[in-house]
Amino acid sequence: MGGAPHLSPDDLDLAVGLLKGWSTKLTWDLFLRTLAMELGHGHVYSKVAMLNHEKIKTAWQQAKDRIASEAKEVGERGHGTTVVATLRRMLDEAKADLKAESAKNNELIEQFKRWQYNAERHGMKYSQLDAKLEKPAR
Repeated sequence: MGGAPHLSPDDLDLAVGLLKGWSTKLTWDLFLRTLAMELGHGHVYSKVAMLNHEKIKTAWQQAKDRIASEAKEVGERGHGTTVVATLRRMLDEAKADLKAESAKNNELIEQFKRWQYNAERHGMKYSQLDAKLEKPAR
């Protein structure tokens, strides 16, 4: 008899995604049973097993904090399940994603400028850098 299947990186990403999208009362039992259904093999992992993964711990705490914040923001005593709270969260996540992508884009632009400068210092011109790639011989 084997034990529980190990969580793959994709399984961990799925678990984190579930937590990021969670909008109702969040308990370990609800989360673990939902995760078991999503993973398809039906194994319900334990809380201890999940807490061995830093990504899960972080996502869990962020989800708990977000749900509590949404509940407070909309004046609910429940768990932040209103449509307004959910839409606000989605908008905030989209803004955060846009900010992260913009920062990454700026880093790539700076890297390109460094590469172009260094290439020109060593005798390569922009036209050489921007030349079309040749098709490899078969």
